[in-house]
Amino acid sequence: PRDPGRFYLDPARLQGPLVLRPRQTGDAVTLPGQGGTKTLKKLFIDEKVPRRERERIPVLADGRGVAAVAGFGPEQGRTAVPGQAAYELLFWKKE
Repeated sequence: PRDPGRFYLDPARLQGPLVLRPRQTGDAVTLPGQGGTKTLKKLFIDEKVPRRERERIPVLADGRGVAAVAGFGPEQGRTAVPGQAAYELLFWKKE
C-alpha cells in the first residue's frame, strides 16, 4: 500500500538492531517515488513541518542508517516486495 504510515520492510535489507529515535544531524532518506536522496532536515523544511515538531517525528534506524520516517515512508532500498517475508510497520498520530 502507498500509505506513509503503513509499510513493509525486507528483513534481509536491515542490519543490526532496529532503533526508534528522533532525527540526527546528517540523516538522509530516499523515499519511494521521490527520485533522489534528501536529508531529513531538507525533507521536513520542504514539507513545511513546523520546527517544534521536527524532533518529535520518529525515525526507524539500523546499523546502515535511516530505514523509515514516520509519516513519510520507508527508505526505498529497504522495502519488501510482494510475496516475501516482511516486517509490517504502522505509525499513527495520537491526537
